[in-house]
Amino acid sequence: MQRNRLSRVIFIIIGAMLLFMSYLQYAISQTTESIKTLEVTKAQEFAGKIERYLKTEIKGDSLVAYLDAHPEKRHEIDKMLHAFLTKEFRYIFLLTKDKEGYYRFLLDASIDEPVPYRSIFFPNSDVYDQVYRSGIAKVTKQKEHTEGIWLSLLYPIKKANKTQMLMVVDLSEAYSENLNRLNDPLIRIVKYMQFFLLLSILLLIYLMYNYTRMQKALMTDRLTAAKSKYFLNDFFGKHTLDAYNMIMIDIDEFKSINARFGYEEGDRVLREFSKTVQEHLPNNAFLVRNGGTEFLVVIPKNTVQIVSFSQNLFKLLKEKVYVVENEPLHITVSMSVMDVPEGTSSLQKAERVLDARMLEVKNLGKNSILFVGKHDVLNRTYSLEQVRYMLDAEQLICLYQPIIDNQTEKAVRFEVLARLIDKEYPDKYVTPDQFMDVIKGTSQYLKMSKLVLREAFGTLQKYPDIYLSVNLDLNDLYNTEVMSMIMEELKANRLMADRLSFEILEEHEIKDYDRVVTIFKQLKMYGSKIAIDDFGSGYANYSHVLHLDIDTLKVDGSLIRELSAMPERTEILLRSIQTLARGFGCEIVAEFVSEQTIYERVKALGLDYSQGYYFGKPQPIEAYMASLK
Repeated sequence: MQRNRLSRVIFIIIGAMLLFMSYLQYAISQTTESIKTLEVTKAQEFAGKIERYLKTEIKGDSLVAYLDAHPEKRHEIDKMLHAFLTKEFRYIFLLTKDKEGYYRFLLDASIDEPVPYRSIFFPNSDVYDQVYRSGIAKVTKQKEHTEGIWLSLLYPIKKANKTQMLMVVDLSEAYSENLNRLNDPLIRIVKYMQFFLLLSILLLIYLMYNYTRMQKALMTDRLTAAKSKYFLNDFFGKHTLDAYNMIMIDIDEFKSINARFGYEEGDRVLREFSKTVQEHLPNNAFLVRNGGTEFLVVIPKNTVQIVSFSQNLFKLLKEKVYVVENEPLHITVSMSVMDVPEGTSSLQKAERVLDARMLEVKNLGKNSILFVGKHDVLNRTYSLEQVRYMLDAEQLICLYQPIIDNQTEKAVRFEVLARLIDKEYPDKYVTPDQFMDVIKGTSQYLKMSKLVLREAFGTLQKYPDIYLSVNLDLNDLYNTEVMSMIMEELKANRLMADRLSFEILEEHEIKDYDRVVTIFKQLKMYGSKIAIDDFGSGYANYSHVLHLDIDTLKVDGSLIRELSAMPERTEILLRSIQTLARGFGCEIVAEFVSEQTIYERVKALGLDYSQGYYFGKPQPIEAYMASLK
C-alpha cells in the first residue's frame, strides 16, 4: 500500500473511532436523561395523588382561605403529607402568593422542624413564577446547594383553572445516587470501551508516526544522504518519466580505496562524492544511490542542456580532490547519459538501457562517458511485420549467461536469452522488451519458441557437459499449441531433457494451481526441472512453493542489489527465503550479482548459485567454453 493511501486509511479509522466515542458518550447521556425523565414522570404522578388527596380534604372554592380558617385541619394534613415522604422524596411543602407577590408557606410535611404557617419563602429560581403563572408543572435544579436534594418538582394546584397553591416535591440526592448505581454497569462498560478506543487511537497514531519515520528513512540513503531506490520508484509513480533526463554514475575501482584506507574512510569519500554531485545539480534535480558506488542523477528537462551538463559534471568529478589520511586522492567515474524519449513510461527499461551503456563504458576501460543513441530509444517497439520478417529469415540468436556455483565458483548452468537481429543496427541486438508484447498470442510467438528450443537442444547436443535453462511465461503453459510443441521437443530429445530447466516468468497471477501442477508434471516427465524466476517480486509469493513442485528459486535482482544499500535488512529477508527453500528442497539462485561486494555477501549467506554481470554479460556460448575446460 502506498504511503498516502495508508495515511488516509489510518485517518479514516481514527475519525471513525472518535465518532464512535462521541456516540457512546451521547448514548450514555441519553440513557441517563431517559432515566431522569422516567423518575420525574413518576414524581408528577405522585404529586397528582397528593393533589387529589388535598382537594378531598380542603373544602370551598378558595383552598388558601379554607386553610387560613381551619388551623386544626392544617395540622392534620401536615401529618398526612408526612406519610407521603419516602426515600425518593425528601421534602413536600405547599406555597402560595400573597398580595405583595411574596411566597408563603401553607403546608409542610416536616414533622420535626415544620416551617411556621405563612412564613415567607424566597425561591432561588424564576421557574417558580413561571409555573405559578402558566399552571404547568416543571422540574428545576437548585441554584444554591441544598443538602440532600437532587431535583425539585414544582406542581401547581388549581381551582377554576387558576393556580392557588404551588406544591414543591424535592427528590432526594440519595435516590439520584441509587439511580446512578443502577446505571453504573453500563457507564463503566462505556468508559472501558472509550478507554480502549483511546488507547487504540494512540497506538494508531504511534504506528503512523513510526511508519512515516520509517518511510522517510527508506526514502534517503543513510550513508550518503542521497535519495534511495524506494524514493525513485515512489517519485515516478507520481511523475511522468519522459519529463526528466537521467545520468548513471559509477565510481571506478572503489574497492581499492576500501582495501587501502578501510571502509570507514571509503564511506567518508562516498559521502563527500554525493555532496559534491548534489551541490552542482540544478533546481528540482536529485541524486539517487542505486547501490554500492552506483548513482543515478534525475534532472527535469528544460533546466539544463543534458549533454553539456553531463560533460561538465564528468570533468568536475574527475578533477575533484579528496583528502584521505592527509593524502590527496583522485577518483574516476564511468557515466552513461540519457535524454529520455517522449512517451517513455518504464523506469526499469530506462535503467536497463543505462546499465547496458554503462557496461560498454566499463568494457572500454572505464573513466569515460557515453550517451544513449537513437538506436537505444527505450520505447522503440517493432511491428508484427518487422518481427515476422526477422523470424522468417531466422534472424534470431541465443545468448547465454552463466549461473555460478558459489562454492566452486564455476559455471554449472547457462540461461538462454533470445535476441533478434535488426540488420539496420547489426551491432545491437533487439531485446524481448522491444518485440515480445507484439507477438504474444500470435503464430510468430510459437515460431520464436521453436527456434529457441531448437537452439537450446542443439547446444545441449554439441556440449554434453553443460546444463541450460529457458524462460517460459505462464501464458505459455496455458497455450495448448505451445505446450504441444514443447512436449514434442522434449520427447524427441529425451536423452538431453534432464539437462534443461524451465524458468517460469510471472506476468499474471496463478489462479488455478491444480492446472499448473499438472503442466509441471508434464514438463518434468523426461527429467527437466522447474525454476520460479524473479522470486520476491510481482505476483511471486510463498504459496507457489507450497502448492507447486519447484526445483529452483531465482531471487529477484532488485533484492540482491539492495545488499549494497541496505545489507542488514536485505540479509534478513534473504535468510527467510533460504529457510523456505531448504525446507522444500529448493536451490536458490541470486540474480543481478554485479560486483564483488554483493557476491561475497551472497556467498556468506550460503545461497547456492549466483548470476549477473559480475560473472559475464549475455554472449554466445562459445565465449564461455574455455572456462569450462
